[in-house]
Formats: sequence, structure tokens, C-alpha cells
Amino acid sequence: MMGRAAGRFVKAGKHAEAARTLTKSISLLHQSKRGPLAGRSILGLILVHLHLGDPVAAKKAFQGWGGYCDADQTQAGHWIVDGFNDNDAGKE
Repeated sequence: MMGRAAGRFVKAGKHAEAARTLTKSISLLHQSKRGPLAGRSILGLILVHLHLGDPVAAKKAFQGWGGYCDADQTQAGHWIVDGFNDNDAGKE
């Protein structure tokens, strides 16, 4: 349910609110011992942080919560974070 709310925040251009909502959703899933269900939200949080121009927060989100992603989500998370960092490094 909170994932849908975060999606609506993104569509409305309220990315910071989407990040807060996704973080809360992931935290609640973790607290209720349902962390493995959080993979999509974790990837969404990474993308929102990158959209906000905060690659450090994106990397921290993946490092902190990435253990709840399945194998495909983990690979995608690595590609997103590493690809962004590689692209960003090439701009210097």
C-alpha cells in the first residue's frame, strides 16, 4: 500500500516525500519480519535518491537494505548504483 503512495508522490513530482514513504515502508516490512518482500521498494528508493541527485544516499540505501532483495533485484541494484557512479566519474 505504501509503495502505491510512493508511486503517486513520484508522479506528482514530490520525490523527497516518495523517498520518505519508501523508507518507512521498507522499515515496516523489516520490523514485521517480512523484509524479503521489500525488494521492489528498495530499488525504487535507489532510483528516487538518484533522481534527487544523491548517489551517496542511493548507495547507502542499497548497502543497508539490499540484503532483502532477491538475486535479480540485487544484480539490478548493483548495476544501477555502479552504473551511475561509473557515469558520474566519467564526467570529472
